[in-house]
Amino acid sequence: MKFILAFLIAVIICSCNNEKKETPVEEKKEVIADSTLVTDSSWGPIGRSADMAELQRLYGKDNIKDEWICGPECADTILVTKVFPDQTHEITVYWDDSAFHKKIMMLEVFRDGTPYHTVHGLKNGSTLNDLLKVNGQKITFSGFSWDYGGFIQSYNNGALEKSPINFRLEYRGNAMDLDGDIELNTDMPHVKKALDSIRMYYLSLSFHKE
Repeated sequence: MKFILAFLIAVIICSCNNEKKETPVEEKKEVIADSTLVTDSSWGPIGRSADMAELQRLYGKDNIKDEWICGPECADTILVTKVFPDQTHEITVYWDDSAFHKKIMMLEVFRDGTPYHTVHGLKNGSTLNDLLKVNGQKITFSGFSWDYGGFIQSYNNGALEKSPINFRLEYRGNAMDLDGDIELNTDMPHVKKALDSIRMYYLSLSFHKE
């Protein structure tokens, strides 16, 4: 009798263990981030701690190369890293001089049709009017047709004032009152007329904004 009772208990325990083993385990689904989304803290999958090895892991060694480019006014040259060089979705990576290939200072794109965009949908090709709507305050920028033309100087305490994301503007029309080493802002009547003609052609993200 004791033998039969022990046998039945063993069968029950074995049956319970099998049921536990057969219970399917729910797989964790990997959330893939938008590789073209630029936020205040990341460029797609690129975070501020990324180094050269991480870029190669993310995009493949064949899609990355170092290249010398012109610095400001082409007074000197800068060694940068290009991701997807010579393609529409090319990204230029600037490194900290004291930690080359180890610490990213800035990333930028300037090609027409580049897919990179902010959470508000701002991207190369967006208008100054689009930028103004997101900022909520007037925008001050430099005049066009010179080396430092189209740089945004202030968001005047608007929504974008403290963002490490930067834009540069261009105007392809003929308006002498918008050209030269002058300060312009979106409250000026002649600028208001051109809000939908002035466009962004440069998007960058600084990981170490001063």
